[in-house]
Amino acid sequence: MLVLGVLLAVTGLAFARRQPSLPDPNGYDRLVALAVEVPEEVRDLPRTNSPAVTEFALRYTNLVADVTGALALPSRIPFQFSLDDGGRHIKNVMALRRLEKALLACALHRESVHDPVGATDGRLATIALGQQAFRGGVLVDFFVGSAIQLGSLTQLSNSIAGLDAVAIQRAAEGLTRLRASQEPLANYARQERRWLLFGSEWWRDW
Repeated sequence: MLVLGVLLAVTGLAFARRQPSLPDPNGYDRLVALAVEVPEEVRDLPRTNSPAVTEFALRYTNLVADVTGALALPSRIPFQFSLDDGGRHIKNVMALRRLEKALLACALHRESVHDPVGATDGRLATIALGQQAFRGGVLVDFFVGSAIQLGSLTQLSNSIAGLDAVAIQRAAEGLTRLRASQEPLANYARQERRWLLFGSEWWRDW
């Protein structure tokens, strides 16, 4: 039994280390850096346009452009297969949820000043954020990233009636492009198995 435990531990270590190399620069790191600057107050903003949303959006006039620039980079979560990394990773995940709220607030503001293309670009950027938020991660990243995508898709679909032809074309092309770049769920299940095999450190009890 001891030999079996050692063999599994060695196999788990080798399996966990066969991780794809991280891009440099890494778009995920850029997104997290932008996200941690978003204050907690963004969670309290209403989901419809209001003076509070306008005030917030005017403080972050370059946010969509900055996020779009980060999204253009190759991206992969620098996930570490250790329990110690869990707390740091969860903080990053929660920061990305704040970034989602900030982008959608900026999109609502663009809609209120009759800029349907700007509003659409902000919502497409938020959907793309949801994709990058779980690329190379585990199931918790998949669930959070999916929630980000769902919130932005809902806001985009609710805005369709007010879009002009240019914005509708932009939305259609953007959604087609994003759908083609979606990472399969099987990738996250594989990462989860790696974590369970090695990162949970179950083998220490053998």
